[in-house]
Amino acid sequence: MLKENKTVASHLNITQEITADSLTDDSERRRYTRRAARWRISLTTMNKDVIHCRTQDVSERGASVDCHVNFRANTKVLLEINSFYNGVKKDFKILAEVKHTSIAKDGFTLGLFFKDASADTFDFFRKYSEGTI
Repeated sequence: MLKENKTVASHLNITQEITADSLTDDSERRRYTRRAARWRISLTTMNKDVIHCRTQDVSERGASVDCHVNFRANTKVLLEINSFYNGVKKDFKILAEVKHTSIAKDGFTLGLFFKDASADTFDFFRKYSEGTI
């Protein structure tokens, strides 16, 4: 047993802690730029249940959402976003898929992927998340 512990301990000297700063490639980086956005949304399920939530941030192809209801991964929902930006109210309808969920302080955080929307919708979210509008 002592011999095994010494072997394990000797390997600890050659290990490296992996952090986001130590990654040299983009393998663990998000594909799309995200930007904070606290907009009211509703998620409509296939059973026509409507759940009201709020976004934390958005990107061209997704959003992080604060929600009081948990969803299973791969659940498809109709996402309706009611945004107010630069004095203009904009409404969007997007077919989204729940990619992951996690427990949050007041419910759950959902990671949504935008599967289908109009080209104008994707364009708005790209420009918004990149800060060009």
